[in-house]
Amino acid sequence: MMMKTTKHSSISALLVFSFCLISTDAFAWVYSDKTLIGFDPIQVSSESLIMGESYQVKIPWRRTGENLTQDFRTQLQLVDEYGRVRAETIEKTGAPSKTSPETWIQTIELTLPPEDTFDGQTQMSEPVIYDGPHSILISVLDEENDFLLLDNADFGIGLPGNRYLAREIYVTSSPFEINKIEIASGQVLEPAKINGLLAAHFNDTYYHKTILERWPSYDLIASVHSETGKILFEAVQQVAFSKEQNQSQPFSFEWPAEVGGKHTLELRLQHHSTLVTSAEVPLTITLPGKNQPFITRENKTEKAGNGFVTPLTFHFDPALDGPKHIRVYAEGRLVGEEQGNGSEIHVQAEPWFGRYRVAANFENYSWESGILATVIETEGMDILVNGEPFIVKGLNVHGLDGGSRERTENIIRILKDLGFNTLRGDHPSVWQLRLAYKHRMGYMVLGPFSCKNTEEIYPRCKDAAPLTVARAVEQKFTELYREEEGNLLWNSCNEVVGETVDFLISMEAVIRAHDPYRRPVLYANLYGQDRTEGQQIMGVNYYFGRPQRAASRQPLILRSIEIARKADMPVIYTETNSYYGASQVTAVEAVEEIFQFGIDNGMSGGTIYMLGNSSSHPGVISKGFDTYHIYADALRNCFADAEIMVDSRTDQEISLRIRNKRRCTLRDLQLHATIRGERVEVTNPENLSDLQPLQETIVKLRIPESVGKQDMVVEGALEFVTHYGFTNRVDF
Repeated sequence: MMMKTTKHSSISALLVFSFCLISTDAFAWVYSDKTLIGFDPIQVSSESLIMGESYQVKIPWRRTGENLTQDFRTQLQLVDEYGRVRAETIEKTGAPSKTSPETWIQTIELTLPPEDTFDGQTQMSEPVIYDGPHSILISVLDEENDFLLLDNADFGIGLPGNRYLAREIYVTSSPFEINKIEIASGQVLEPAKINGLLAAHFNDTYYHKTILERWPSYDLIASVHSETGKILFEAVQQVAFSKEQNQSQPFSFEWPAEVGGKHTLELRLQHHSTLVTSAEVPLTITLPGKNQPFITRENKTEKAGNGFVTPLTFHFDPALDGPKHIRVYAEGRLVGEEQGNGSEIHVQAEPWFGRYRVAANFENYSWESGILATVIETEGMDILVNGEPFIVKGLNVHGLDGGSRERTENIIRILKDLGFNTLRGDHPSVWQLRLAYKHRMGYMVLGPFSCKNTEEIYPRCKDAAPLTVARAVEQKFTELYREEEGNLLWNSCNEVVGETVDFLISMEAVIRAHDPYRRPVLYANLYGQDRTEGQQIMGVNYYFGRPQRAASRQPLILRSIEIARKADMPVIYTETNSYYGASQVTAVEAVEEIFQFGIDNGMSGGTIYMLGNSSSHPGVISKGFDTYHIYADALRNCFADAEIMVDSRTDQEISLRIRNKRRCTLRDLQLHATIRGERVEVTNPENLSDLQPLQETIVKLRIPESVGKQDMVVEGALEFVTHYGFTNRVDF
């Protein structure tokens, strides 16, 4: 029987989706380890949607275990990329009985609001819906508006477990939709025939009446992308529409299918460079043999000369016996290569922060796939990223700006310029992880259990084991982020009290079981909660407040370091700062006397709390995106991996001494320097080769003749790469 704990009103249960929070007591989950509800992939009556039109959504339901004891309601929502609900339908669905089938199909109609109603009364300050990609989400509510926890392996925007991301779909204000897509073949070397239907819905809106006068013809572009984004095929057809009502036009493409693997077919209807509508569908091209190729990656690196390699194994069906040429790429650069004939071929690839694109070439066809490249390990007190000791230079950012991709990216740029390399977020949106990775920053994702007593968590399932719901939610949390390039560390929970040890051990087991890359797990402890159970990295939260000094926390910090050392694991700050409100002087003190003190005594860095100013903590930026001079300088000084100073000077030359402050190699060094606005030439560029851990090099700069012999200021920046993909910059 499905059993509940606390009850909440419908309003409070639904409003939780408007916020990027991880609090688990804003709604009730209904869960049983005996009865689960799920469904197979949904079917939508069109592959892209038009504002103002209605569409049928078919949901193939399934149940496992015992019978449901009451009816439930299905909530279908169309949500934009920022989590805003743009259309919604709620329908009642009868509970299956002992005599009903274990699977059934529910059809729901989803109606989109028009682009502009022109009702003569409302002048809109914002569009009803923005043209672009949207998500179709499904929730299940019982008669008292509590959410049932779905057993599907994926979930979407908002809190885990209560809304399922059924599919992504493009919404347009134009009258054109990609109505149908059919793919005729999935065998390599057999032409893949792509057929479909474009449909037009001309209604009485001003936009639809005038669009053909402005845009009489369009390009329909079909492209096939590999799993890692490489374009394998592209073709263009011209199409034109007249003003006839609800007309449709068939289209057809043929792809030679010379590359096997899991691909994506993308169709784009464009007027010149303006995207009108688009659709994506999976396209799998199989190779001969019963079993398809796959890759495994050892979760370790191996020493090779002055660097490291990552072992990869390519597995092929014995039916594919014959010569194979394996290539591994990182952002288009060849980083590993091997040839062989057997069913297993081993390749040693240069490590990379991100994802490998791999290609296996056979006699007259090939196979493309991808796999996460970044290897994160622990060794004693060190966090190792791609084999080298890593200092977490992080910031707790919560949801950044969940309502704007542009503002979020601007914030990330500012943080990158200050030297941050890691963000810590409470169940962040996936698009934020991808923006961070775009700027070569990692993420520490925090699970949906924060500042809770286990007595509040356990009662969510009374007819199952106490940890059943928590484990199920943690599993869904793990499945959301496990394939994201920017995900570096798992933060299972934050400042949980009560039966903490049992909870930590249980959560760690779930994460480790569902993350194939075995990234380390940590727990955020507050002050004396120095626990090492259920984690590979020990996390501690330290603040100082009135009338203390930051240095007053140092004995406690040393205690935490000693506990971690005895447990043979790294320790980082999951939170640290002052508790003086928005006082930048105290922020500087926290950086110098807590954060830097920890690094000097064996810690692997950590994350600062918080992004913006509050009445409790100084923030890194203001509401207007301003930084603070003294705080910014303190962060840059603490985070800088290299130190640059004048070594000597003659009338013709200045020598700069560059010292690597870290135990990782600085690679791809580039020095940019000016004197009084004039670019300065480096006369010994060979000294800008890789700078080994804790080593120094001398770089000589030629003084321009126009400068003369008077006093001068040399300024510029040193750019380099650490850990095979983290870009860095040190200004001087």
